[in-house]
Amino acid sequence: MATWNVRGKSLAQIADVLSDQRIHFDAIALQEVGSLAQGNLTPNGFLQPDDQIQLHPHLSDYWVLCTDQLHSHLGQALLIDRSYADCVLNTLKGNRFIGAQILHTSGAKLWLFSGHLPHHHQPALDYEAAIHEMKHFLAKIRDAPCIIAADWNASPAGPAMDAQGLAVA
Repeated sequence: MATWNVRGKSLAQIADVLSDQRIHFDAIALQEVGSLAQGNLTPNGFLQPDDQIQLHPHLSDYWVLCTDQLHSHLGQALLIDRSYADCVLNTLKGNRFIGAQILHTSGAKLWLFSGHLPHHHQPALDYEAAIHEMKHFLAKIRDAPCIIAADWNASPAGPAMDAQGLAVA
């Protein structure tokens, strides 16, 4: 699984980059995805894929789960290769994290999470709230296997890093 802060690129632009560079992953967690507001929301708060997503040849190989209804900059998406997962069984959406429970082609169930945490210059309480949300999701899925991919936005130096590092631990 890969994670990528795309800094405002749309899903179509991301698909073009993946295709042009011949990049392929079983699952990709995307943060700061732009141009998601044009779709209709499903009852659980995710955007229904629009025709452009469905028609893009590279995205048709993926289950696409995306939303811009978060407390992070722009939107997030999970792209899950259809040859890796037979289907998406459940979804979770919080303020900073989104998740999908998949049925792997082996028959195993697995949760995949994408997160976009507050930038290091934001209050430490915002970062702690995001970590609390992640821990809440982990408690909710109990002991189910999971992968968490995120833009942690942790600064490599400074006093905030100590608090952020301890919050994750």
